[in-house]
This record gives sequence, C-alpha cells and structure tokens, in this order.
Amino acid sequence: MLPLYLNSTTQLHVLLIQLIFFFV
Repeated sequence: MLPLYLNSTTQLHVLLIQLIFFFV
C-alpha cells in the first residue's frame, strides 16, 4: 500500500510541476 501511495503522490507532483512550467 505504501509504494502505491508513493507512486500516486509522485504522479500528482509531476502533474503539478508540468502545470507550473506550462503557466511559466
């Protein structure tokens, strides 16, 4: 369960980073 949770959080972080770079 922990690895899955970590994986989902990293995916969310990547998505946020992509959005930030898109707006910047």
